[in-house]
Amino acid sequence: MKSIAKPLRTSTITKAEAAYAFVTGPRPSAAALLGRPGIGKTTAAEWLSKNYHHCRLVTATKGHSTYRRALAAIGHALDIGGCYGPAANVREVLEWSLPEKAYCGYCLIIDEAQRLDLDVLVEIVDFPERFGLPVILFGNPDLLKRTNATQSAFAQIDSRIAMKVLLTNPLRDDYRLLLADYDVMDPDAREAGERYGDKTSIRELVALLGAAKQHAGKGPVQLDHMRLAARQLRGGQQALGLLAP
Repeated sequence: MKSIAKPLRTSTITKAEAAYAFVTGPRPSAAALLGRPGIGKTTAAEWLSKNYHHCRLVTATKGHSTYRRALAAIGHALDIGGCYGPAANVREVLEWSLPEKAYCGYCLIIDEAQRLDLDVLVEIVDFPERFGLPVILFGNPDLLKRTNATQSAFAQIDSRIAMKVLLTNPLRDDYRLLLADYDVMDPDAREAGERYGDKTSIRELVALLGAAKQHAGKGPVQLDHMRLAARQLRGGQQALGLLAP
């Protein structure tokens, strides 16, 4: 069930939405969207989870490094109860519950997937084939890099990912969409925002705009709000240079 919250469509989000359409097609499958840090992967993953009701997001952290914790986090994200105790118990609960979640139209999204243990990734990319549950992985290019020590596991992961997308640097249109989404209407403020994105990353631009919007309240974001946010996030007068020509 689709629930559109905002009209924002950066190029990364457009590619993520295309991946969602692919993995949830007639034959459920797995997709991987790969790109350098700060390029907008997390923004796209969060956008999918907010705009498609049955997309459930797990952001991998160091706390998910063990097999049991990672599987438990997946269970919690998919509203599956009983995901506690030993790893074998969690795995059994998932095996019983995932076919029903797939039948109900759920899709699993993993952000920062490169942080997960290889054994967990092998399990996850097999969800579409075993249970009919679509999967989208977001990660840096290391996610699918091979080494001699792990070649077998990577071969299994690579063979089960039906769609791979390499995400490129953001476009100027991406910055403009974000600026409009955060009610930045003043031409000087919009130009400053584009410069900030060019000099940092789309992730940092989103953080700046979020902080600036807090200063602006219900009104539009002005350049002074962005300057306050830049000093707040990066500290000192030097931060203002990121907004300047």
